[in-house]
Amino acid sequence: MALRTGRIVLGSRVTPPARRRPHDLARQAVSVDRLSGGRPVLGVGPGADTGGELAALGEEGDPRTRAGMLDEALEVLCRLWSGERVEHRGRHYRVDGLRFVPRPVQRPRIPVWGAAQAVKGAPLRRAARFDGLRPEASPGHLARMLEVVGGHRGGPDGCDVAVCGRPGEAPEPCRRAGATWWLLRLTEVTAVREASPSSRSTGPARRS
Repeated sequence: MALRTGRIVLGSRVTPPARRRPHDLARQAVSVDRLSGGRPVLGVGPGADTGGELAALGEEGDPRTRAGMLDEALEVLCRLWSGERVEHRGRHYRVDGLRFVPRPVQRPRIPVWGAAQAVKGAPLRRAARFDGLRPEASPGHLARMLEVVGGHRGGPDGCDVAVCGRPGEAPEPCRRAGATWWLLRLTEVTAVREASPSSRSTGPARRS
């Protein structure tokens, strides 16, 4: 898709770095960035241990620990993407004098959107530190989320807000609440023709 398209933004809805090696994720994201000419975003979250799957596979299941892994992984990712020599000794990850090249096309780095569900807490602070919010919220809750994010950032400018909706659902309430992107839930679309004509022709609702 990166090679066959020229304008659309590419990226993950939510990737849990706690289930990846940060250097592998950094390299994969840079590959898409360079192949596409600088068009991906990286949606991130701690991930959910649905049904105990993570614990059953020997991966970290505790949500607080996964959140800590996410924050540390983001620190490592951003430092690797800088192209500078990285020395990192953290609770979960280690980097010994690695200079990561090539760098992303995008500067200063690939944009990061943080997932959030509640109107408080670390997920909103995380989204405020980076480039965007990937909320699971009603329009009313979304407006309150953005007040919190804006308080941490000193204002809403420069923060993308990517809301997922269902085919046929009206994006306008979320747009009024502050959404800048309207993403269709592709798991619920079995054919392109099922997407609303306006979504196919005009793309997402994005702040100009």
